[in-house]
Amino acid sequence: MECTPKCRLTKHADLVLSAITKEDAASIRAILPRICSNFARVSDQFGRNALHLAASCGKGDILEWLVKDQALDVGSKDLESGWTALHRSLFYGYLDSAVKLIQVHTCNSVI
Repeated sequence: MECTPKCRLTKHADLVLSAITKEDAASIRAILPRICSNFARVSDQFGRNALHLAASCGKGDILEWLVKDQALDVGSKDLESGWTALHRSLFYGYLDSAVKLIQVHTCNSVI
């Protein structure tokens, strides 16, 4: 692996985001750590990270995994539009993902 836990390579971000759009939840969990040591936080040229793409694709299980297990910030904004994962899930019509984001954000805020 050519990266470190502080990796910021957009090439790795592109691979991470591509995997999220094409794979099922179990495969995503297995593949992402092999692609990049910093898979949860690396972002593409538009500032989109794994959380943004999972929300755009309606992958609620991955959203929950990224927030709870990888400690991603639900409020992180992309550079493209300033949107959060919640904005993206609503824009693309994934209401179940939007609800999941609100639930995990509320649970993390209370703790």
